[in-house]
Amino acid sequence: VAGCGGGDEAIDEMPGWMTEKPQVENHLIGTGTAVSGGMQMAMSKAETRARDDIASTVEVRVQSLTKDFQEEVSGEMRSQFTQAQKQVVSQVISGSSTRETEVVEQDDKYRAYVMMEMPIGKASKQLMSKLQSNEELYTQFRASEAFEQLQEEVEKYEQSQTETATRDSTRGN
Repeated sequence: VAGCGGGDEAIDEMPGWMTEKPQVENHLIGTGTAVSGGMQMAMSKAETRARDDIASTVEVRVQSLTKDFQEEVSGEMRSQFTQAQKQVVSQVISGSSTRETEVVEQDDKYRAYVMMEMPIGKASKQLMSKLQSNEELYTQFRASEAFEQLQEEVEKYEQSQTETATRDSTRGN
């Protein structure tokens, strides 16, 4: 654990891989940072943010609202800018592991920097497994749907046979 103050020193102490993620073949890389009074809590929070970074690489839904208002009053420009953003990430992350960790002390707290990695092959395999599972369920659904349609046709045929036999027997009387 390295000691440092707050402010610009914290930025100077930030590892380069936080802003320039390395390109690692067959891996997704995510970074995260967090501050806490406890070192382990800071690391856990940073790992969670790094996993979120990986998940958002795979899938992210973003909702954004931006308001930009300008007004001129007596020759003086006034402006107001408001932006709200909501990001929803929903992705299962399996096989991720810590690649780099650095912890520094800031104003009697700990700041953790974490880089996580997840093998793309494993993610692809999980996606294929999920698709195959869904395909199997769909196939089962279609098979049961086809069976129901076939059963309905058999019932219609038997009904028509019964009606024909009933008509024939009433004509014979």
